[in-house]
Amino acid sequence: GDFKAQLDRYKYPNRFGLATSTDARDKGGNYLACLEDHLRTLAYLSGARWGLADAAVAPFVRQWAHTDPAWFAAQPWSKLQAWLQQFERSSGFEAAMVKLPPWQIGAEPVWFGG
Repeated sequence: GDFKAQLDRYKYPNRFGLATSTDARDKGGNYLACLEDHLRTLAYLSGARWGLADAAVAPFVRQWAHTDPAWFAAQPWSKLQAWLQQFERSSGFEAAMVKLPPWQIGAEPVWFGG
């Protein structure tokens, strides 16, 4: 939805003919502030445990945080920042983010699981 559209404009303002990404950052930041408010009352977006809502939103929040890490860290979103750190340190994240060697023409494909 709108958050993803703002994320794209924030990360790639030149693709959208924007001089800066500040407006998109601020609009998307409003959504992140809502997530912070939610995480002040519940451990996860899905409730008491990590769930589908967390898994669906976390990669986009991660992209947002890594676009300008200093800006993200300076925001008053301690719950959201801790939630994101927990996601980035999880075994599921580590398994999904395995670094593979770059594919080369003529190289044999690399398959997961042996």
